[in-house]
Amino acid sequence: MTSITKNSLTSFMNYYHLFHDSYISDVKYEFKKNQIELYFDIFWSGKPTLKDNGVFETNKVKLKMIFKSIYQYNYKENYMDYIDEAYLKIINISNEEYFCFATDKEEPLISIVCKTIEYEELRNTL
Repeated sequence: MTSITKNSLTSFMNYYHLFHDSYISDVKYEFKKNQIELYFDIFWSGKPTLKDNGVFETNKVKLKMIFKSIYQYNYKENYMDYIDEAYLKIINISNEEYFCFATDKEEPLISIVCKTIEYEELRNTL
């Protein structure tokens, strides 16, 4: 697992193209561990490949993110799993820094505020 840091946050989001056109494939709440796991099917990771016919080929990956030391979370019960553009920023609450992840900046279907985030690409393909 790799930790997202304040310094790696922007490059992480850029590498996964702000989760554009991605899907949440699974959510696991582990309240005893004070963490939430999200599994994503990401269709834009790294640099897309330009094919001979002029069409970009996307790089598909399955991504697991673990949000730890949860401060707050919200979700809509009947949320759709499609993400157009995710939001991930550092926010300050009572002079402490937290990560804020949301499936959308204006009307998120899922949002999580936590102390740490770890991630890994899962090797099984989409």
